[in-house]
Amino acid sequence: MSTKSDDECSSTTAGMSPGPATPTYSTSFFDDKDSLHAVETSQGIVPWQGNDLVIRERGSGKVITMGIDGVQLKKIGPMGGWHWKCVEHDGWLGFRNVVSGRYLGHNNKGGFHALQTHHKGWESFVAKANPYGGYELLTIHGWKFMKMRVAKDGLTLEETDGKGALWDFVKYPVTG
Repeated sequence: MSTKSDDECSSTTAGMSPGPATPTYSTSFFDDKDSLHAVETSQGIVPWQGNDLVIRERGSGKVITMGIDGVQLKKIGPMGGWHWKCVEHDGWLGFRNVVSGRYLGHNNKGGFHALQTHHKGWESFVAKANPYGGYELLTIHGWKFMKMRVAKDGLTLEETDGKGALWDFVKYPVTG
């Protein structure tokens, strides 16, 4: 188990003025088209603590990314915060965005965001394997598990107690 805090793991700079540290880059820049294609076509793995991942929705092939407009589902490209570190705390999975250092979590309004630098209740997930492939991502809301799905706009993510989206976790960088 790592002894570094989440804040120590994120890439930040204090700048010249007092105030909170900010990420050194607002997006990941990646110009290797072969590697991007490998993420689009690779089979998923079991999400596991310590893995660097891309979280890809099976139906569309789009990935969960962190950008200026918050957490969205987008086609993978050379820019965007689509690189997540899988962590575990008290048996719960968490996904920390490598660019921002923020955890994916639910916002108590039926949606998802990545605002917190900690991995607590609202940033905790269970990955439930589906017999047809992929995983459902579940989060606890009160005493009920809620599933993550793609909203009707095709960009945002929302909670549902119905059918959730199926997700593949692609180990990054893709090897082999």
